[in-house]
Amino acid sequence: PLRLSDRVRRMIDRVHPLPWIPEHDTRPDPSVVDEAAMTEAIIAEICGRLNAADTTIFTLRLADVTTRDAARLIGVNRRTLHRNWPRIVSIAREVWEERTAG
Repeated sequence: PLRLSDRVRRMIDRVHPLPWIPEHDTRPDPSVVDEAAMTEAIIAEICGRLNAADTTIFTLRLADVTTRDAARLIGVNRRTLHRNWPRIVSIAREVWEERTAG
């Protein structure tokens, strides 16, 4: 196994001179990581401004759970979700504008 790995390493070094960089770099793109971290921070801030019920509604809707299914999971009427949604969106919009304004 060691000789085989040495041969493979030499073969790779001939094809890709040093410094060898794999074609499919497994390191995450820094811009994607920064965007993901920013998104998580914004979602956390939005949830911090919502009450527990609204946070649950918000996170379920972020997970693409339908209104009907979210209401069933929470144990409330669909109308309750529809009544709460404008307040959730308003708070989310405030946080978004604060964070992206500069």
